[in-house]
Amino acid sequence: MALSKITNLSITDDAVRTVGIQDVAVTGAKINDDAISGQGALGAAPADTDEFLVSDAGVLKRVDYSYLKANTPEFRVYQSSVQSIPNAAFTKIAFNTVIFDADNIYDETTNYDATLPSTGKWFFGAGCRFSNSTDWEPMHLQIVSGTTDMIRTSGRHFYYDSAYCAGNLDITDLANTITVEIYQASGGAINLDANILYTYFFGYKLT
Repeated sequence: MALSKITNLSITDDAVRTVGIQDVAVTGAKINDDAISGQGALGAAPADTDEFLVSDAGVLKRVDYSYLKANTPEFRVYQSSVQSIPNAAFTKIAFNTVIFDADNIYDETTNYDATLPSTGKWFFGAGCRFSNSTDWEPMHLQIVSGTTDMIRTSGRHFYYDSAYCAGNLDITDLANTITVEIYQASGGAINLDANILYTYFFGYKLT
């Protein structure tokens, strides 16, 4: 005797339990497109608003990629026009050409400084060279945050020598912009070498 087909079967809300579902019975094909699954490949770097799942003390949460990616924000600039540096005075270097700066951190037109979007540990580096073959002393190159926190290198200038300094700063006050200053004591004003290879400034966030 053939069994009749059952139609319009009603199941109460609590009738289906975990124990009643066979292992691997729910496949990707049965998961809605807005659910996280392994059916699709991203095929490119994640966007800042792409989300990942993390366990926060056992609670499953989602987090944007912008919170996870390393060494961003970031910028790199250089000086593409000649700047005269006076004798025996710390002078801000006017890096006026942007190589990359996706977050618009650096002002290359007016203040020649970096305004950071977030506190934390940042890494900065700067280099410069004078277009002058005369030897003299001293010469200082420094990266400054506010008026006290800085990275400095000091030494004597030699024939077409380059100066470089780099290090990390713990940024706690976003009101302090980041600038680069140079000091030379040749006895008169001299020009910085306007060149992407020699006179540059960069920075990126560590944590």
